[in-house]
Amino acid sequence: MTHEPHGVSGARGWRLPVLVLLSLALLAASVVLVIRAWDARDVAAAGSYGTTDVRDEVIATTEQFVLRMGTYGPKDLDKSKKLTGYRDRVSEMLTTKFRTSFEQSLEIVEQQVAQGAARSAKVQGIGLASVTADKATALVAWQANDTVRSEPYGDPVQFRWEVTIVKVKGDWRVDNFQPVTGETP
Repeated sequence: MTHEPHGVSGARGWRLPVLVLLSLALLAASVVLVIRAWDARDVAAAGSYGTTDVRDEVIATTEQFVLRMGTYGPKDLDKSKKLTGYRDRVSEMLTTKFRTSFEQSLEIVEQQVAQGAARSAKVQGIGLASVTADKATALVAWQANDTVRSEPYGDPVQFRWEVTIVKVKGDWRVDNFQPVTGETP
């Protein structure tokens, strides 16, 4: 029969609680690391495309801009034959700089609508070219269906735009858009 010295069995008595505490500490540290890695995944994976929330905001802003800009008709005319409601809907999404050029081009649309023209927009897809904390560039494909006096007019028209969006006082605003062609520079 072997006997262990009294000090050895006493050491075993305190090793188990220490081992359990160390294991729990290691587990807690692992959980913290996993949570931090999970929280950072959007930024790391997105590169220059922002977090999921920012991307979603930019996409929603782009979609609303196209739907508002590309949908109008005789029902939008006020008593003075102006597209006041349309102008207001679109203008609230624009920067001050871009609002000025939009309002300057509105007269042509008002003349067409006064003659019974209408347009409805349908967004087909949106992609992001770049996103930072305060500026984004989105590419959007959309279709316009035109009518004159409620009758279809021609085939649907396909558009592809590059839309520049900037953050102004915490809200995303459209600063510019331009058609995108299929040509390479």
